[in-house]
Amino acid sequence: MDEKSSITGEIEKRLDALFREDNDVSVPEESPEEIESSPLLRVKEIILSIDWEITDSVLASLIDEVQILKASYSNDRIISLFLDLIESVGKYISKNKANSHPDAIRLMNSIYRSLERTALNKDLTESQKRKELFVQIDRFKKLKTKIAEQRREERKEEIPKIRLPEKEEVVKAEASEETPEVESPPRVEEEPPVDFRGMAPHEAFAFALEEIRKLIKAEFQALRAELKLWRETRG
Repeated sequence: MDEKSSITGEIEKRLDALFREDNDVSVPEESPEEIESSPLLRVKEIILSIDWEITDSVLASLIDEVQILKASYSNDRIISLFLDLIESVGKYISKNKANSHPDAIRLMNSIYRSLERTALNKDLTESQKRKELFVQIDRFKKLKTKIAEQRREERKEEIPKIRLPEKEEVVKAEASEETPEVESPPRVEEEPPVDFRGMAPHEAFAFALEEIRKLIKAEFQALRAELKLWRETRG
């Protein structure tokens, strides 16, 4: 094996160790005495109580205690990021209560255990602390992905399933509809012209007046028929 392959293999081993799923990063455990005298003890007690019961008061206490710790560890970037993770998961659980993703509480416990090891174990190197943090950040991202998928599935269930007609069904339905019958306007029969030369003046006048009256009546009938047709076609 050449030198390049050896270096590549070593880098891959280190990456696997950095992002492996368990919390074991081969570091010494802290002593019980250190935990009992630690400022983390109150947060630990609250997180353990969440395993038994999720209440508004318990979750509010958790957020308050995390804020106090963030002020105490403001100069330690790694510890501050651990606390940010716990706070984010705590707020999510506070908002969703029993509807929270089942992995949320497990993740909070896992983050706390890494926080405890990182904060209390004096023998940890900076590299080991970063490994602890990166493992929890990776798990946090995976939980966010699961929550997003869960919400998408819930939205799908809320949308009622409606069967839309196929194109062929629409065309068939339209073709089967009967075309409404439309009444045609009355037809005005044309009469042969009248010869007024054999009529007396008053007869010719009376006849012309009657013809005008008939013409007006016929026009009104045609107008009414056209109006009726327009209304029927407009629906």
